[in-house]
Amino acid sequence: MEFKSKQWFGASVRSNGEHILACAPLYQWSTFGVSEREPVGTCFLKKGDTVVEYSPCRSSANSPEGQGFCQAGFSADFLKKGNRVVVGGPGSFYWQGQLISDDVSEIFTRIKKDNEFIAPYANTLATRSASAQYDDSYLGYSVTVADFNGDGKEDYVTGVPRGEKALGYVNIFNGLNMQSMVNFTGTQMAAYFGHSVAVTDINKDG
Repeated sequence: MEFKSKQWFGASVRSNGEHILACAPLYQWSTFGVSEREPVGTCFLKKGDTVVEYSPCRSSANSPEGQGFCQAGFSADFLKKGNRVVVGGPGSFYWQGQLISDDVSEIFTRIKKDNEFIAPYANTLATRSASAQYDDSYLGYSVTVADFNGDGKEDYVTGVPRGEKALGYVNIFNGLNMQSMVNFTGTQMAAYFGHSVAVTDINKDG
């Protein structure tokens, strides 16, 4: 059962060439046999006259312990080189948060059939759950992409505004395997460091 009222559709909107991604992070649904509404979040991907739904946290791993409170699409971006999308879900795993990236072409091939609400993807890259000390960190609150290690593949940059005892930090994940490469920690408690992120070439070396 789906609940679309107050779903914040359009909270994040990104485009890349002929593709447009628009997300509703507070979209909720209720797993069959479970009464609780789960704000898994959902997005819609458009190319030409074709629009498909992309809801990577609508999975069997529901409940706050899993991805039931994911709020996928709270942040979103396109990879410019790899024909992929990335969405942030700050509510996954007791609000540790999560980044999820999938291939655009594969999303278009998984057009939802009747009663097929869960659509796993073969080429998903995603951060995983960690120990309880990372609860309530909000990884995925913001996200963008750029190549930080010079391997020619874009990496994922995300804000974690409640991490590191509420100092907040920004984490850079490797675009090949979603492994953490480096993070930058804020210096003032509760300043929400990482609330938004952007990338540019500061020293003009390409």
